[in-house]
Amino acid sequence: MLANRLQLLRLKSFGEQAHCLSQLAFTKYGKTDKKKAPLVICHGLFGQKSNWNSIAKAVQARLNNAVYCVDLRNHGDNNHYPTMTYAEMAEDVDNFIETVVFQDSDGVKCDILGHSMGGKVVMAGALDENYSKKFRKVIVEDATPVAHHQGGEFVGYVAALKKVNYMGTRKEIDNELKVAVPDNAVRGFLLTNLARDEKTGGWKFKANLDVINDYVTDTLPNNSFVGKGICREPALFIIGEKSNFVPAKDRGHILKLFPNVEFTTIPKASHWVHADQPKAFMDVVVNYLK
Repeated sequence: MLANRLQLLRLKSFGEQAHCLSQLAFTKYGKTDKKKAPLVICHGLFGQKSNWNSIAKAVQARLNNAVYCVDLRNHGDNNHYPTMTYAEMAEDVDNFIETVVFQDSDGVKCDILGHSMGGKVVMAGALDENYSKKFRKVIVEDATPVAHHQGGEFVGYVAALKKVNYMGTRKEIDNELKVAVPDNAVRGFLLTNLARDEKTGGWKFKANLDVINDYVTDTLPNNSFVGKGICREPALFIIGEKSNFVPAKDRGHILKLFPNVEFTTIPKASHWVHADQPKAFMDVVVNYLK
């Protein structure tokens, strides 16, 4: 396992607007085999590359390839940026593939997997032919290209996290969040973002809460990929049986955008399929990518 950070920061032009690319922190598992497609994994909202450590190690061992887990824009060990659109995040990932993954593999097409927000980032890239030509296979975990007013609880999470006294102990912060985030597992997941603040001696929240607040109130509920392109590459949509994030009615839209798609539903899994049913999730991923 090799932890590293991409040190490149550059500007690209999207029409008349220049975007500043976020340098993506990443962890690499395994050695690059130029005869095998590397896998890039994109986490969900409030996630980070370290959340995927166990899954990445196990999948890498079974595929015997290189696996890269990245921190998406405004998450994990990355610097903070004032905006966080799907177009920007997809461009960040594309730049990472070009400057890191392809440098290792000499341009061998990669597989890409994204969960939730990361799944939407993957879809944004897959529906852009300039990006998708670098993909061999696409995996989307419990995310849809259709805009829905889902995940409203995230707005409450952000509000609570912004009010927390970060000078308290970790236990005190946990107690402060219990009213807004009563689920122990979700609260524990959010608290993986705590890191020591060298300036104050207290704690800090690693993800950019101000920009994430804009994301959950505007980008998440209002952004649809319907009619924005077609992905010809093979795609797999993994859905949690107990999740409501990918309604059955969305499958028609998905089929139009991803004509070479397969669907798999994992029993007894919620929106966090890989966390609820890791073995079943990994079996599906490995069998699809082999």
